Amino acid sequence: GVQTCALPIWNLTRIKETVLKMHANLPYLGILSWDLSLDTEGAVVLIEVNTTGQSAWFCQMVNGESLFGENTGKMLQLIRK
Repeated sequence: GVQTCALPIWNLTRIKETVLKMHANLPYLGILSWDLSLDTEGAVVLIEVNTTGQSAWFCQMVNGESLFGENTGKMLQLIRK
């Protein structure tokens, strides 16, 4: 898992694969905030998806870089279309 504070995130690969599949079904919504969990068997469970009100300031502040990092140019091109 990925270590955050003192708690590992188990099955991160499965979580990422699941959210990418779900997002592929909603490409017209753009940026979404996915709230997921794992059940006792390790299966990914969707809690909710937020379609509005996302903000990038926190991610940028914590990481000290732009939200999309090395993909910033690509994202700007997508926005301009």
